[in-house]
Amino acid sequence: MANGMTTSTQVPAAISNYYDGVLLMRATPFLCHDKFGQQRPVKIKSGWKPKFRRYGSLDAITQPLVEGITPTPVQLSKTEVEGTLEQYGTYTEITDFADETTEDPLLTETAEVLGENAGESIDLVFRDKLVAGTSVFWANTVAGRTDIVAGQSESDYKKIERSMMSSKAKMWRGELVPGSDKVGSRGISSSYYAIIDEYAYLDLRALTNFQLRADYPDGGASAMDGEIGALGHIRFIMTTNAKTYVAGGGDVGSTGLQSDGSSKVDVHTALIFGKNAYGICPLAGKALQMINKGFGEGNDPLNQRQTSAWKATTELVILNETFMYRYEFGVTA
Repeated sequence: MANGMTTSTQVPAAISNYYDGVLLMRATPFLCHDKFGQQRPVKIKSGWKPKFRRYGSLDAITQPLVEGITPTPVQLSKTEVEGTLEQYGTYTEITDFADETTEDPLLTETAEVLGENAGESIDLVFRDKLVAGTSVFWANTVAGRTDIVAGQSESDYKKIERSMMSSKAKMWRGELVPGSDKVGSRGISSSYYAIIDEYAYLDLRALTNFQLRADYPDGGASAMDGEIGALGHIRFIMTTNAKTYVAGGGDVGSTGLQSDGSSKVDVHTALIFGKNAYGICPLAGKALQMINKGFGEGNDPLNQRQTSAWKATTELVILNETFMYRYEFGVTA
């Protein structure tokens, strides 16, 4: 190693930990598509194919035993779902001239920008894996996406709830808002969760029985980050990262629905989850890293460059298609 080289190994641990914290702090607000999955970290050196296993329910026994006769035993059935760990990441390069002449604390600013980029990137990766699910409901019960010429409706959400209940998709309990006798409010019972965008929210709040977060019995104090309200047994999280299929629907015509410069309806989505619908498999200790390289490290004989990077190693796996739904619809222009 050449004399005068400054490397990441020479950066004090406290400073390194600070930048790691900045990265994680800025990444977390962008992550909403990981909120409702089982967290199953993969141990280092244990392979790159995380596997989930579940056992099927047994049929109910409705016939009485015959006196003195041992019944035939029942056999357990299992289903295994396998994923593949993948890496994502990027980096920035800062010159010595920029570092020495810019008033801003470049490493801190870089950590913040990289944190936002990491959070949004992984959130979109997870979103795209989730929208590939096979349980889908098209607005107004049409045959497919290209036929969609309707917006959200309470009857559609009720049908989705009924289907998930029939599939025995469990709701979240415990961490939800308690009931209250407060005038003009009602308690929020055990619920499924949905992720929608801001366009869908503006139409959703116009539905008769939609309850705004501010109207929860405690004023929304115990709601999740990003939660905007509830309809029936579904509570809604809003994000700008929800999936949209531009010009993916039917003819706009006189529907009054949004279209991005096309004659076709833009199709928006609500991802609706019960418990155990999917799993998140980060590599333990390596789920999200910040990597700093100092001036002079690598092929940098004149100490002209330093780099700052993020790298994530993770996977999302759909575990039970009937425990989640993708609801597709148009939004008003």
